Amino acid sequence: MVVVFIATLLALRAMGRVVQCACGTIQPIVLDAWSSHTSQHLLDPYSPSHFSHGLIFYFVLGYALRLLPRSRPDTLSPPRWRDSLRITWPFVLAMLLEAAWEIFENTPFVIDRYRSVTASLDYSGDSVINSFGDMLSCFLGYAVARRLGLFKTTLLFLALELATLAWIRDNLTLNVVMLIHPIDAVKQWQMP
Repeated sequence: MVVVFIATLLALRAMGRVVQCACGTIQPIVLDAWSSHTSQHLLDPYSPSHFSHGLIFYFVLGYALRLLPRSRPDTLSPPRWRDSLRITWPFVLAMLLEAAWEIFENTPFVIDRYRSVTASLDYSGDSVINSFGDMLSCFLGYAVARRLGLFKTTLLFLALELATLAWIRDNLTLNVVMLIHPIDAVKQWQMP
């Protein structure tokens, strides 16, 4: 996982992403969704969305690979590597998906899309430090989902969606909707 994190951060840097906020400081968290510091520091109001990625990835990937048969002590059972595959690879795949999203999210195509169809008019992409925070948030979401189980994780996901909707007038669901099929009334409502 360390390799995935480092490779992603190096790729972002190679894409020309700034390491830290242009302001010259590194803040652990920024709470104002409409400031120029959003997407530039470790955690920001969109960190819960990345945490939710981890919640979703755990269930989608974790349950898909649980369909593989478990190893049994007898000699006719599948090899023991399938047991580790069922636990380890969904996590690795989840982090690779989050890494891919961080890279894609910081391409000119997505940056321009955010600026043209969402309320994120000043969005210029993430700093490398913010992308690290986003990946860390996904990692934590995955770990929490693994502990909570489906019902409690679903409640947590819904609570995060409602909390961020009330706090910043945005959440993972609206973010996806607005990127795929923008709704002008939603965009106007989201404007500060």
